[in-house]
Amino acid sequence: MENLIMTEFCVPLNQLMLLLGIMTVALLFGYAKFGLMACYGFLFYWANVFSIRSTVENSDPSLATSSFLFLGFSLVIIFLALVGFLLHKQ
Repeated sequence: MENLIMTEFCVPLNQLMLLLGIMTVALLFGYAKFGLMACYGFLFYWANVFSIRSTVENSDPSLATSSFLFLGFSLVIIFLALVGFLLHKQ
Protein backbone atom coordinates (compact mmCIF):
# COMPACT_ATOMS: atom_id res chain seq x y z
CA MET A 1 0.00 0.00 0.00
CA GLU A 2 2.91 2.34 0.64
CA ASN A 3 3.95 2.01 -3.00
CA LEU A 4 0.58 3.35 -4.16
CA ILE A 5 0.59 6.25 -1.71
CA MET A 6 4.12 7.35 -2.60
CA THR A 7 3.67 7.03 -6.37
CA GLU A 8 4.10 10.19 -8.42
CA PHE A 9 2.12 10.53 -11.62
CA CYS A 10 2.58 13.05 -14.41
CA VAL A 11 0.81 13.34 -17.73
CA PRO A 12 2.39 15.14 -20.71
CA LEU A 13 0.71 18.44 -21.52
CA ASN A 14 0.40 17.60 -25.23
CA GLN A 15 -1.72 14.54 -24.36
CA LEU A 16 -3.94 16.61 -22.07
CA MET A 17 -4.43 19.19 -24.81
CA LEU A 18 -5.21 16.45 -27.34
CA LEU A 19 -7.85 14.98 -25.04
CA LEU A 20 -9.34 18.42 -24.40
CA GLY A 21 -9.52 19.09 -28.14
CA ILE A 22 -11.12 15.72 -28.91
CA MET A 23 -13.67 16.12 -26.12
CA THR A 24 -14.54 19.68 -27.16
CA VAL A 25 -15.06 18.79 -30.83
CA ALA A 26 -17.01 15.62 -29.98
CA LEU A 27 -19.36 17.43 -27.61
CA LEU A 28 -19.83 20.42 -29.93
CA PHE A 29 -20.93 18.16 -32.79
CA GLY A 30 -23.10 15.91 -30.61
CA TYR A 31 -20.88 12.84 -30.47
CA ALA A 32 -21.07 12.30 -26.72
CA LYS A 33 -20.45 8.55 -27.01
CA PHE A 34 -17.25 9.11 -28.95
CA GLY A 35 -16.14 11.70 -26.41
CA LEU A 36 -16.74 9.31 -23.53
CA MET A 37 -14.81 6.53 -25.25
CA ALA A 38 -11.92 8.89 -26.03
CA CYS A 39 -11.82 9.99 -22.38
CA TYR A 40 -11.89 6.39 -21.16
CA GLY A 41 -9.16 5.45 -23.63
CA PHE A 42 -6.88 8.22 -22.44
CA LEU A 43 -7.51 7.36 -18.79
CA PHE A 44 -6.81 3.70 -19.49
CA TYR A 45 -3.58 4.63 -21.25
CA TRP A 46 -2.43 6.96 -18.49
CA ALA A 47 -3.31 4.55 -15.68
CA ASN A 48 -1.94 1.34 -17.15
CA VAL A 49 0.43 1.83 -20.06
CA PHE A 50 2.59 4.40 -18.28
CA SER A 51 3.13 2.03 -15.37
CA ILE A 52 3.72 -1.19 -17.33
CA ARG A 53 7.51 -0.77 -17.20
CA SER A 54 7.53 -0.34 -13.42
CA THR A 55 5.17 -3.30 -13.06
CA VAL A 56 7.45 -5.60 -15.02
CA GLU A 57 10.58 -4.41 -13.19
CA ASN A 58 8.94 -4.59 -9.76
CA SER A 59 9.72 -7.71 -7.77
CA ASP A 60 6.41 -7.63 -5.86
CA PRO A 61 4.21 -10.30 -7.51
CA SER A 62 0.98 -9.06 -5.92
CA LEU A 63 1.39 -5.63 -7.54
CA ALA A 64 2.08 -7.21 -10.93
CA THR A 65 -0.95 -9.48 -10.59
CA SER A 66 -3.26 -6.61 -9.68
CA SER A 67 -1.94 -4.53 -12.56
CA PHE A 68 -2.62 -7.28 -15.08
CA LEU A 69 -6.07 -7.88 -13.57
CA PHE A 70 -6.77 -4.16 -14.06
CA LEU A 71 -5.64 -4.49 -17.67
CA GLY A 72 -7.97 -7.43 -18.28
CA PHE A 73 -11.02 -5.83 -16.66
CA SER A 74 -10.38 -2.56 -18.49
CA LEU A 75 -10.25 -4.30 -21.84
CA VAL A 76 -13.50 -6.11 -21.04
CA ILE A 77 -15.15 -2.80 -20.08
CA ILE A 78 -13.96 -1.17 -23.32
CA PHE A 79 -15.37 -4.06 -25.35
CA LEU A 80 -18.73 -3.99 -23.55
CA ALA A 81 -18.99 -0.21 -23.87
CA LEU A 82 -18.30 -0.40 -27.61
CA VAL A 83 -20.93 -3.12 -28.05
CA GLY A 84 -23.42 -1.09 -26.03
CA PHE A 85 -22.72 2.08 -28.03
CA LEU A 86 -23.10 0.25 -31.33
CA LEU A 87 -26.31 -1.58 -30.40
CA HIS A 88 -28.12 1.28 -28.67
CA LYS A 89 -29.41 3.72 -31.29
CA GLN A 90 -31.48 6.78 -30.45
